[in-house]
Amino acid sequence: MAAIPVLLFIAVFAIAIYASVQRSRRLRAAWQRAAGELRLAYSGSSLGRTEMRGKLGGLGIRVDVYSTGSKNKQYWTRYRAEFPQRDVAVRLKRQNGLSRITKFFGATDVEIGDRTFDDAFVIKAGSEKHAAQYLTMQRRTLLLRLYSLYRQVELTPDSLEIVTKGYESDPAKLVTVTRRLVSAGRTLGGLHGADERVERALEQRSVGDMAAAIEALREAAPPEEDDLE
Repeated sequence: MAAIPVLLFIAVFAIAIYASVQRSRRLRAAWQRAAGELRLAYSGSSLGRTEMRGKLGGLGIRVDVYSTGSKNKQYWTRYRAEFPQRDVAVRLKRQNGLSRITKFFGATDVEIGDRTFDDAFVIKAGSEKHAAQYLTMQRRTLLLRLYSLYRQVELTPDSLEIVTKGYESDPAKLVTVTRRLVSAGRTLGGLHGADERVERALEQRSVGDMAAAIEALREAAPPEEDDLE
């Protein structure tokens, strides 16, 4: 009779190990499928390391998973695009509770005069003028859209990073977020080129003149095939 609890423990342990192995296989299969569709190199292991890396749309792309915490681990999926630095020294990341508290006690960041944008992001730059020149209406609109979609958004002079909660297991979501990252990175890195008509359309929309905004968009160059924005 004494052996029954031991056998029960072994059975439960074996079931847990089997479930973990199966989940790991499903995750690797999902990432391999996404990497194949994006034409990125996949690397992973049974120990949980998972990564896609390569070039997409002229940008260096890396998608991986990391964890925070020791006892109660929290997993995050990180999407990072690297693009050539073009004399840009603007850094920004999403506002959070801590940044709002530090600002209340005197910490400063650059503001560009767009209340919605200034409230959404902590902006660091050499000067307000420099930040305003770089953060055109088109770029601000794009960053605010990312802000509305994702938990963490951070821009550095040569990269854009998006972080989502959890260990992403849906290949369709991996593909969508990565393509959106590339599209945004090309605009923020200056690889799309400036389109004054798009900028004008966004300005018109911001003041409520939708007819003028639509007309300007009709005149603008058509977006590239993979441009999700």
